Amino acid sequence: MKGKKMLEELKPHEVFRWFEEITRIPHCSYKEEKLSSFLVEFAKERKLEWYQDEKKNVIIKKRASKGKEKAPAVILQGHMDMVCEKLADSNHNFDTDPLELAIEEDWLRANNTTLGGDDGIAVSYMLAILDSGEIQHGPLECLFTTSEEMGMEGAFAVTKEHLEGKYLFNIDGEVEGDLLVGCSGGIVITSTHPIEKEKVLGEAKSFRLKLQGLEGGHSGQEIHKSRGNSIKCIGRILYSEVENLRILSLKGGSKHNAIPTNSEAEFLLLGENTEEVLEKIHQKAEEIRKEYSVSDPNFEITIESWRL
Repeated sequence: MKGKKMLEELKPHEVFRWFEEITRIPHCSYKEEKLSSFLVEFAKERKLEWYQDEKKNVIIKKRASKGKEKAPAVILQGHMDMVCEKLADSNHNFDTDPLELAIEEDWLRANNTTLGGDDGIAVSYMLAILDSGEIQHGPLECLFTTSEEMGMEGAFAVTKEHLEGKYLFNIDGEVEGDLLVGCSGGIVITSTHPIEKEKVLGEAKSFRLKLQGLEGGHSGQEIHKSRGNSIKCIGRILYSEVENLRILSLKGGSKHNAIPTNSEAEFLLLGENTEEVLEKIHQKAEEIRKEYSVSDPNFEITIESWRL
């Protein structure tokens, strides 16, 4: 941790010092092994009590400050994993590359990728407290869980075997300065639908439809901002000419908890008046693009012909 750091001027200094450190360690959901190992080494170097389970959850304990021994033990909890999303033209490799940080006015962001503030900031706060010799506290237990973004899988594997705290504070809120006593739940649904295939007889032309440049965001934290969902948008475009159109392939999105930013479809237009039908599809696409011109100013829709 030698040398000048990009975030060293930000306050709290120690929190952002550790945040910058963990942005260099890959920690996508299901791929938290390196960060989990980093936490274990952190504890070992400071001779702190630690535990690591099969899910790579880590518990680090710190004794109470002098005079605080009788205070009730407190558990601080946050998750290691981040939602790993990037722009379509980004070459970033989340498995190997450190995040490229940038500061714009009062905002900290990552270039062309998600930042991992959810919940890297919790990990950073806990590391700062564990590393401090000045912060006064009672018995402290820091719980770092895995795979939260995939349905809190790490948390479900945690047992009370190594936890004694009376109070638990989850550091994963969305509004600074607010203390919440509950939250909504979530559910992941996998839906399947049988595909009916048909032979195409007569004249047909093939096209490729691409949607990209939508703002996206967290499906919980930013769902209220009325941003475009590329899967919904491409569905609306394709459905506008359903009688004359046959889908060859359709794909979009990458994470169940991220608003889809890109989608692509390959389709056929049947009959002889394909130019007229294609013009209607272009009109629908432009209508949808304008609909999101404020929330998604970089939204692009392209339609091109191609050969099977």
